[in-house]
Amino acid sequence: MKKVLFVAVALAIVLPCVAAADTVWVVTESSIDAGSSPPAAESKTSTAEYAFRPEKIDIIVVVAGRKCALRSSAAGSVPMGCNYTITVAADGSLSGELRAGNMVCTQTPDIVVGKACK
Repeated sequence: MKKVLFVAVALAIVLPCVAAADTVWVVTESSIDAGSSPPAAESKTSTAEYAFRPEKIDIIVVVAGRKCALRSSAAGSVPMGCNYTITVAADGSLSGELRAGNMVCTQTPDIVVGKACK
């Protein structure tokens, strides 16, 4: 009985840790040149973080008028989750990278060359 109770408690502790959590960071780069005195020319970067446990195979991210379909950890076994960064540059161009994950996740080249973002 003690063994069964120990196993039940161990599973209760471990199972929530096994579920993958995906994260998407959206980084926005901006610059301003107001031609003022003192000079107000400045560049800034802001980051929004979205962490979740996906239920769908694809994560849909819409930024700068473009829709990106990124594979989530719900598509297969991904112990660390699929974690992405999408960057919107000051000129409006998009870039992205897979920060953590495995072959189930959308790979960096597919994000960068725009296969995932249209």
